[in-house]
Amino acid sequence: MMIYVWTMILCLTASPLFAETIGNVEYYLPSHGQGWKIGNDLQTSGNRVSTTIIYIPENASRKDSKEFFGVHTSNMQCEGFDKAILEKTMQNQFPKQQVSVNVLETDSDSVLFEWIVRQTSREKKHGWTRMFAHKSGTILLVYETLDIASVKTMGPIWVDVLKKAKLAKN
Repeated sequence: MMIYVWTMILCLTASPLFAETIGNVEYYLPSHGQGWKIGNDLQTSGNRVSTTIIYIPENASRKDSKEFFGVHTSNMQCEGFDKAILEKTMQNQFPKQQVSVNVLETDSDSVLFEWIVRQTSREKKHGWTRMFAHKSGTILLVYETLDIASVKTMGPIWVDVLKKAKLAKN
């Protein structure tokens, strides 16, 4: 019985240490006081093959969640890591709103950037994205929140999560 208890304790405490993997990227979801569940899982086929997994807080529903973490893989190549290209891409995601992008870190196969969406000068959404380019396409890891008051607290947590994500070695 004691072995069972210790096994359960070990599993519960070590679970955040195990990585999730999609495509060629390995990543971790932080607990920060809550667990995560899959809120949506989308796949496309044909010329543009993609997979998107949306994680939401365990205690939220898809309709009322104010934050999410998304992972998207695509066989489409990215246009580049230039700030202007990133802003154009983000602007296409949020038409008729003001979008600003701040590149935080770039290396040979990825870019990490923070982005803000404003509507009539009011901040509406805030997020961080890590985009990987590899020979099979593009992988995006995105954290987005509508809870603007939490940005100062959550930002460092998610930047760390995104920095720790890595391309799997083949």
